[in-house]
Amino acid sequence: MYIISPDTFKTVQANASGNTALWTPTSGKKFRLMKLQVQLTSNSTLAAAGVLTVTFQDGSSGIPITHDFYVGQVALTAATALFTSGEDGNWLDLGNGFLSSTINNVLNVNLSATLASGNIRVTAIGTEE
Repeated sequence: MYIISPDTFKTVQANASGNTALWTPTSGKKFRLMKLQVQLTSNSTLAAAGVLTVTFQDGSSGIPITHDFYVGQVALTAATALFTSGEDGNWLDLGNGFLSSTINNVLNVNLSATLASGNIRVTAIGTEE
């Protein structure tokens, strides 16, 4: 059995609705997303309280990984991570991972709404092939 070891680490902070580029692979290559961590800071707010949906896209095509957060209009007092994905704040492990469908596709983080304050921090680990 061939085991792939991650050797690429990417991180991005997102707070605006729509796509934010997380991983732009080297020209002529595809990203293979193997592990992922999503954090929502406790000072995050929305203009109107509601559910913030965080999705991921392979270029412009959806990847079936989604996180939903209820975000209020008033921030909590401590500016720490309110939520970190994975069991006990560990990585969401995708095993041998999700291989991009097309070379040069960007891995995007997509927010359903713009945060009035705070942010989403996403860290990805994988390889380029």
